[in-house]
Order: sequence, then structure tokens, then C-alpha cells
Amino acid sequence: MDDPNIVVIASTIDCNKLLQFIVLILLFIYVTWMIYNCFIKDISEYIQRRVSSWVRSQLHLSPVNEMQIASIDGVLSDTIEEYAEEIDTPVTHVFREYTHDSGHRVIEHTFNDSYVVLEIYDILTKEDCAAMRVEAEKAGLEESMVMSYNDEDNTELDTDTRRSSNIFLSDSLAPVFKKFADATVELTGIPLEHQEETQVVFYKPRGIYTAHYDGCVDGDGQEYCIEGYGTAGDRLATLLVYINDGYTGGQTKFTKLDFAVTPEIGKGILFYNIDKNEKIIYESEHSGSEVIKGHKWIATKWVHIRPF
Repeated sequence: MDDPNIVVIASTIDCNKLLQFIVLILLFIYVTWMIYNCFIKDISEYIQRRVSSWVRSQLHLSPVNEMQIASIDGVLSDTIEEYAEEIDTPVTHVFREYTHDSGHRVIEHTFNDSYVVLEIYDILTKEDCAAMRVEAEKAGLEESMVMSYNDEDNTELDTDTRRSSNIFLSDSLAPVFKKFADATVELTGIPLEHQEETQVVFYKPRGIYTAHYDGCVDGDGQEYCIEGYGTAGDRLATLLVYINDGYTGGQTKFTKLDFAVTPEIGKGILFYNIDKNEKIIYESEHSGSEVIKGHKWIATKWVHIRPF
């Protein structure tokens, strides 16, 4: 007959071994989790950034085409709140020059291995720019407004924020506007139906546009802002062209990136306002620096997610 004391001792030993095994498993899981968060996660994100940068360099992707491969780009900002944690991180800036399929000279600026601003030369000729200015003056410019959530017209005059005159002009008004619209399609790869009319803006001395976003900013007013565009959704991308020269000041500054574009007649800048999740891109905040001397003219095309 078996000794019951021996059975009890054997059972106790088995339970102790089982507990030790469970503790070892939990300890292994904890150590693995710590290693991932301290080392592997950072390495993985670094590899993602390098792969994304390599793909862009090999395919000469425009910002719009980058949206199509955004799944490999793990560092796009989803919201202002999320990216605000990275404000103290130094901005990295690399650039390269190439010729676009359209024949335009392009300087591609990449910030933090993810956000791209393109400087595109000779989108419009000097004659095109002069024609655009003439048409805007003939049509009659009015004081520029800013978005308002309290005004019946959804806009208000705020000269502390924006001091300029502007007008929106149809692509059919003159050949230069159709040329600008076609160039926007060519450079972005997005159909013509997604574009707003051309906005022409005129700045006198002391003219300015303080830091702002072209897209609808996350927060209480975002839904209200997007509703103003109907079914077109938010402004996906901006193409801004300088249509005169001979003035001092007036640079376009990307305020979160410590980067400024110097105006040159006929040159444009192309950049994204929202990411693949239709959230504002923190890096897209920009301003029009004060015009110190002379007059500044620009033309802008906004491209929406869906037909406008």
C-alpha cells in the first residue's frame, strides 16, 4: 500500500515546479516587453523611416503619390496633440534636386524623414504671371478674410492675422488660369475636378498672413470647417505660385520646421495639409512673412480629397 505522505510530498513538489514555470514565463514576457519598448521599437521606426526615404528617392514620388505608400511611413503626424510631444525634437532636413516628368526643376525638402515640401521652378512664365495679375485687378480684389465659426458668412476680417486683398477666379476666365489648373493636375496627379478656383492674393507693404493651416484643424471647429466644403472633404494639398518679384520680405515660412521659401516669380511650392487619415499634418503650419518693401502677388490652388 502506498504511503500517503509520499504522495502529498510529490504533489507539493509538482505544484512548486508549476509555479516556478509560470513565474519564469511571466518574467520572460515582461523582459521581452521592456526590450521591445526600449530598443526594438525605436529600431523598427528608424527602419520604417529609412525605407520610406529610399522609396521616395528611387521613385521620385511627389507628395500626393507619397500618400499612396503612407502605410510604410510610420511617422506622419495624426493629430496636433500627438505631434506636440515631439516639439522639442530637433528637426532634420535633407534635400535633393531632380527634374520632374513635366520638365520642371524640383528641389525636394524632406523633414524628419517624412514630411515633404517641393519647390517647383517655372510653373508659370513671367508673361503668365503678368496676365494673371491683370485679370485679378480687372475683376476687383477685396480684403482677405479668415475662417470664423461665429459669423453668418463663415468668415471675418481680422487684420491682426491677415492683411491682404484676394479674389477667386475661374479656370475659364483666361488661358493662364487653365494652364495653372493643368499644371496642378500634372504635379499632383489628382484630377481637375478636385480643385478650387484659383485664388489670387495681393499684399501691400506691411501685408502679412500669420501662422495658419490650410486644412481644417483638429478640435471643436473641424467638423464645421469641413462642412463648408460640402462633399469634397478637406484641402488635401496646396500649390502656391509667386507671380511677381521685386519686393522685400514676404517669404513663406513653415513655422514648425524652421524653414522659409524665398519668393521667385513663376516658382511654386507644393505641400500636404492632411494625412492619409484625413487629420491635419502638424508640419504644414505656415505663414506669409510681412512685406517690407514693394508689393507681393501669389496664386494658390487647393486640391480636395474628392471632387469640389
